[in-house]
Amino acid sequence: MRSRFFTKTLSAVAALMIVLLGSPSFAQDEAYATLTRAAFFVAKPDSTIAFYKDVLGYEEGKTARNVGPYDADNAWGIPAGSHLRLTYMKSRDGAYVAVMGLEDDSLETLPRPDGIANAFGDVMLIHLVQNMDEIYARARAGGYEVLKPPTLSSSGTSKQMFLRDPNGIRVELNEILTAVIGSD
Repeated sequence: MRSRFFTKTLSAVAALMIVLLGSPSFAQDEAYATLTRAAFFVAKPDSTIAFYKDVLGYEEGKTARNVGPYDADNAWGIPAGSHLRLTYMKSRDGAYVAVMGLEDDSLETLPRPDGIANAFGDVMLIHLVQNMDEIYARARAGGYEVLKPPTLSSSGTSKQMFLRDPNGIRVELNEILTAVIGSD
């Protein structure tokens, strides 16, 4: 008798919780996106991989070579007959950058107007970093383009630096300061 009462009570509580908290399918009905990685086509995959390893401390992951050839109606817009080389670069916190090099000379670099650093369609990758001064030294030693050396952000809560990778992609770096400069 006691176990039947317990089972009925437990069933009633479970049904009430589903009503109050929503059904499991409720969360599935909401549309949203979560960024898993950034991926971009580059003209210089080897130097891009070196940049992410040597300057930003990423680990080189799996590489797939000679993927393809692609047909004319592929979803990535890769020229028909081309082969792709794809290398995953992984940050210490598990974020990925997929470096995609095409073995096809018909793909052009994104044009930028003369005297202007950006163009519509540009990408900027933003990273949180540790020890920006060391990253700055590695970027300079590697001959990479430093657009703006480390400076205090306008809020005073972080240092910022801007670079370009070997393919012209702008990279913003932010180091959160543990103590805000100028505060007591």
